[in-house]
Amino acid sequence: MDVSWVLADTVAAWRYASGTVASLVATVGLVTLVEQLVREQGKRKEPGLWASWGGAPATRMLRHRETELSTPVKRAHYHQKIKRLVRDIRIPTAAEEEDDPKAADQVYERCVEFLKTRTRDRTRFRLIFEENVNYGFCRNLWAMWPAGLAIAALGTAASVYLTSVAPGRDLRIGATLVAVVNAGFLAWWLFRINRALVFVPARAWSERLFEALDEL
Repeated sequence: MDVSWVLADTVAAWRYASGTVASLVATVGLVTLVEQLVREQGKRKEPGLWASWGGAPATRMLRHRETELSTPVKRAHYHQKIKRLVRDIRIPTAAEEEDDPKAADQVYERCVEFLKTRTRDRTRFRLIFEENVNYGFCRNLWAMWPAGLAIAALGTAASVYLTSVAPGRDLRIGATLVAVVNAGFLAWWLFRINRALVFVPARAWSERLFEALDEL
């Protein structure tokens, strides 16, 4: 047996395997980096998003003055359960909230944070976890709206151009289909990705969070 050929094949196989592994690592690393950047962008824009709603949905649900997201009966139930669980917190009265809404919101935010720490078990509180994932996904999409819109617009323009210069009927048909798909994505980013899209899972997560009060 020619040992030199065996060694050469072994080295070649090793180089191929190493290159494949390196490519996979680089790809995974890039995806992780993009995910982290998108998440950071979402978290950075989150306070402004909540402010546009008049406050985070979970905080609003605890307010005495809230009329859209909770009813007096539900709110009284939430307050009663929270008082039992969080002994060092005193829920403001309606009059106290009216006198100092900002201070009242700080108490409500503290209550929400407490509930979040008590419902981190993904198995026991599966619905809370799923709604939180939905909310984070929609929030991040909204936060990346300018970039997504720009990419969709460029893709649409490029595919329209390719349609006009494609040599041959089959290529023009293919390019036209790509242009239609890109135009659909552009319309989706333009009209569907907005604050209202994010509000739906944010409200759902808040409702699931307070429903867990009966299990704590």
